Amino acid sequence: MARASHGGSSAEAGFGLLEMLVAMLIMGVVLAMVGPVYSAIEGSEQLTQSVNVADDQVRPVLLQMVAEVGSASVLYDPATEGTNAGASVPAGFSVRMLTQAYGRLACVQWRVVDAGDAGGVLEERSWPPGWQSGDAVPAWDIEATTIVNPASDPPFTLSASTTYDADMLDIHLEVGNGYGGSSHSSASPLLDLSTSVSTGNSPGDPASCSVVPPAGVVS
Repeated sequence: MARASHGGSSAEAGFGLLEMLVAMLIMGVVLAMVGPVYSAIEGSEQLTQSVNVADDQVRPVLLQMVAEVGSASVLYDPATEGTNAGASVPAGFSVRMLTQAYGRLACVQWRVVDAGDAGGVLEERSWPPGWQSGDAVPAWDIEATTIVNPASDPPFTLSASTTYDADMLDIHLEVGNGYGGSSHSSASPLLDLSTSVSTGNSPGDPASCSVVPPAGVVS
């Protein structure tokens, strides 16, 4: 009687070289498809985090400006501020006002200055009305960084008026990761915050804040 063969079939010998090459090719194709998707998701998460950080930094500052303008009785035209906020500050990148915000009458001034690697820095200072040369010079306080408004789209504009008793200020802050230098022309914004604020007081005396402290180094 013939004996049955006990030899295994070739399929039982495991993957051959060809099968292994095909499997590796398929895995490479899958990784090539998944990799960009993962990178896109990771990039989106980083962008969202950057936007949230920018919003957390600038929005409280914007609310402070809204409160000050809302209680202002004099708004000086940002387009003609000139060297009142510093020789290197372009037109529309500073604003000055007489305000009663937070229960005190004060001259308040805001400006955006080029601080190199620190980006466009938004600064604020205030002083009592009637300030005269020889009085203590108030210091500028940094309120926000990486403001990227181009020169063609300044942060501060009076609405439809250039008089001291103008009753509306347009505030437009573009926030990003970089800064366009002295021309304020580069870097795409991560965040764009805009609002128009009406003054809530009757027109005041423009002379109250007409004497402006030096804009340079403070003492």
